[in-house]
Amino acid sequence: MNKVKYSIFAVLLIILSGAFLFVIPNTAYAFSNADVISYEQSADTESGVRDYGYVIEKFDTVIDCSEGRKAKIVETITVNFNTDRHGIYRDLTMANGEDYYNISVSGEEFKLFKERDFLRLRIGDANSFVIGLKEYVISYTVVMPKYKESVDSLYYNVVPSGFNTDIKSFSVLFTMPKEVNRDKILVYGDLENYDNTFANVILEGRNISIVSKEGVVLPAYNGISAKIDFPSGTLSDVVNLEPLYIFLFGALILVVAIIMLFLYGREDNVVEVIRFDPPYDLPPSDVGFLIDGDIENKDLTSLFFYWANLGAMEIKEDDGDIFFVKKSDLPKKCKAYERKMFNSLFSGSQVVNPNDLNSQFINSVIQAKSQIKREFAGKMYTKSSKIISRIFMILAIVFVTVTSIFADYFKYGIMDLSISFSGIIIGAIVFGYYSLGVYLMKKIVKITNKKKRSLYFIGYGLLGVLITAAAMFLLSGIVKYSLIKSFCMIICPVLTCWIAPYIHKRSPEYNQMLGEILGFKNFIMMAEKDKLEALVKETPEYYYDILPYANVLGVSDVLSDKFKDIPLQMPVWYTGNITLFDIYMMNRISNNISYAIASQIASTAAKTVGSISKFSGKGGGGFGGGGGGSW
Repeated sequence: MNKVKYSIFAVLLIILSGAFLFVIPNTAYAFSNADVISYEQSADTESGVRDYGYVIEKFDTVIDCSEGRKAKIVETITVNFNTDRHGIYRDLTMANGEDYYNISVSGEEFKLFKERDFLRLRIGDANSFVIGLKEYVISYTVVMPKYKESVDSLYYNVVPSGFNTDIKSFSVLFTMPKEVNRDKILVYGDLENYDNTFANVILEGRNISIVSKEGVVLPAYNGISAKIDFPSGTLSDVVNLEPLYIFLFGALILVVAIIMLFLYGREDNVVEVIRFDPPYDLPPSDVGFLIDGDIENKDLTSLFFYWANLGAMEIKEDDGDIFFVKKSDLPKKCKAYERKMFNSLFSGSQVVNPNDLNSQFINSVIQAKSQIKREFAGKMYTKSSKIISRIFMILAIVFVTVTSIFADYFKYGIMDLSISFSGIIIGAIVFGYYSLGVYLMKKIVKITNKKKRSLYFIGYGLLGVLITAAAMFLLSGIVKYSLIKSFCMIICPVLTCWIAPYIHKRSPEYNQMLGEILGFKNFIMMAEKDKLEALVKETPEYYYDILPYANVLGVSDVLSDKFKDIPLQMPVWYTGNITLFDIYMMNRISNNISYAIASQIASTAAKTVGSISKFSGKGGGGFGGGGGGSW
C-alpha cells in the first residue's frame, strides 16, 4: 500500500471525525429528575458539620436567562464573621454537566481550584483576617444542562444548598427569555416533597422574583430551587464551540502533514534487480539492517557462518556442544566492527563455547550495532523528509499535551496536577505511537505480500483507535473533560502520528541498494531447482555462501526447502555428527548458534543493567447552585 492510499485513508478519517462533532450533540448533558446529583453528593465539603464562625446575612442573586440555558449570574453575599477568618469559599457544582465562564470577584483577591465535580473560588487574603460584616460580589456565566422530562425547562438551584451556615435572607431576580405563566413556575426547598416554606414568588412580565419570607431563616445545607417550563422550542441549544476549535486546529496540523507527505514523502519505486549472490559484497549484518532498518542479534550472529565461510574460523560439534575455533585473522575486506567482534571473541582462547561469551565480546556486539546504524544513518532516508516527519511528531505531541494541560487554564486560569500528569502521559503515548509507526514503516520494506502490508497499516491504524479511546476516557475520567472535548484533543494528533512516519522518503542510494537486496531475496524464493543445481555445480559452497544472508532476510526455511533434494558437499569449516545429506541438521545448528549467542547477550546485558541499578541507587434538586463556607 503506497503513501497516496495512506493519505486517502487519513482524509476520510478527518471527514468522519469532523462529522462525529455534529452526530453527537455538542451541548450540555440531559438529565432526568432521578439523575440529578445534589451538591452534597458531589462536593467534598464538611457536609453536616455546621460552621458557627460566620453567618450569611443576605444572599442576593441576579440571574439573566435572556439567552436560555446560558445564564449570566451575579451573586452578592453579605457575610457576618463572628471570629477571625480570611474570607469565604464558593463552590460551583459541575456534577450534572454544568459549565462556567467569565468567573470574577469584584475587588477581592481570589483563587480558583478545580475539584472532582466542582469549581471552588477561595476568596480572601491568606495574610490577613476579616471580622464583622463583609460583602462579596461574584459574577460568572453558567451553561445549564437540558432536563429530560421537558427539554424546554430551566431547572436551577437559585440559592445554593451547600453552605454550612444559615442564610438569614435571600432574594433572586430571574430574567426569562420570554413571559411565562405562574403555573409553569415551581419553587421549592426540598427535592422530595416539593414543599416551599421559605420563599415568596412574584411574577412581573419576564422577571421572576423569589424572595425569602419574613422571619424565616434558611438553615445550613438547605437551598431554593426553581423549575420554569416554557413552550416547546423556546430554549435553543447552547453549542459549545471550544471542542470544535480544538479539533479544527488539530485538523490543520494533520492536513499540512498530508500535504508534506505528498511533497516530500512520495517514494520512488524500488526496481528489483535479480541477482544470484549478495549485493555490494556486504556482510550479512549490514544486509539485515538495510532490509528493515533494525539491527537484531540474529543479524550479528549470522556473521559466524560468514566468517567461517571466509576461512577465519571453524565450527565444531561434540556431543551436542558447539565450539568456535579460530583459524586465522579476518580478511581485509571485513569491516572494523567485524574485526573488533572477531578479535574480542577469541581474546582469551582460540577455542570458544558460544554459551561462555566474555564481556569484551558483548561490548563489541553493542558497539557494532551502533556503528552499523551510524554508517547508514544519513544514507537511508532523505534529510528533509526525516526532519519534516519529526516536526509533525513534535507538533502532534505538543498539541495534545498543551491542549489537555492548558484547556482549563485558558478557560478558568487554573492549573491542576492531575491535568498536567494526564497531559504528559498522553503526550508520551502519542510519541510511542509515532515511534512504533517508524519501526513498522522500516520493517514493511521486506514484506513482499501486499495483503500483509495492508494488514500492517490497518493494524497500526486500529491501534491508534484504541489509543484515542483510552486517552478520551483518561481525560474524561481524571480531568472531567467531556468525551467530545477529549475526542477533539486526541484524534488529530493520533492521525498525524499515523501519517508522519510515512513522510520518510528513501534516498536514491538506499532505493538502489534495496532493489538489489530484494532482487536477491526474491531469487531465493522463486529460483527453480535446475538453476540452483547449476549454481552449486559452478560453486560447490554456494549454499553455505548465501545461508547467512537467507537468515537475515527471513527466508532460511525457503532456502533449505529449495536445496533439500540437491546433493551438497560438506562445508570445510564444519566438523561434527552431521551427514552429507542432513541439510535440516545444518539449519538446526544455525538456529542453535543464533539462540545461544542471543541468549548470552541478553543475559549479560540484564546483569549489567541490574548492577547499574543497584549502584544508582440536603436541599436543592436542580442544576448549578453548589455551596461554600469560610476559611
